[in-house]
Amino acid sequence: MSSWKITAPAPAGGFSKEAHLDHLVMFVKPKSEEVAKFSGEGVQTAARCEFVVCETCALVLTDVLVFGDALAPRIADVAEIVGGRLTLGKARAGRSAPYLLEDATTDDDHAMEAFLDKYAVRMKSGKIVIETPSATDAEESF
Repeated sequence: MSSWKITAPAPAGGFSKEAHLDHLVMFVKPKSEEVAKFSGEGVQTAARCEFVVCETCALVLTDVLVFGDALAPRIADVAEIVGGRLTLGKARAGRSAPYLLEDATTDDDHAMEAFLDKYAVRMKSGKIVIETPSATDAEESF
């Protein structure tokens, strides 16, 4: 019997900004990418991230496109790892409220660093690999 466990894919949807509102979130290696709009008319800029990590939920997602006219430009091509609190801004007339990434506090920085120290490794090639915490690890506080 093989030691490999193969499971069905996760439900569609990827990273839900609404589900992680007010959570501590890290975007790893976010790069700008032009993506066709859902309406099919034109393109919009998204941030393609090797990983999106919700430290609050102990959730690790790989190869994620992050959309949002206010959020994507603030995280794309800024740094190797961009982190902060995901918040909701004020809506303008006729528009929905934008998702924003607020600056992390000192305690937030320590929590993100502790998460990465426990679950991430930098390979000799420079590539970052992040392990998905187990269910029992997710109950721990960092």
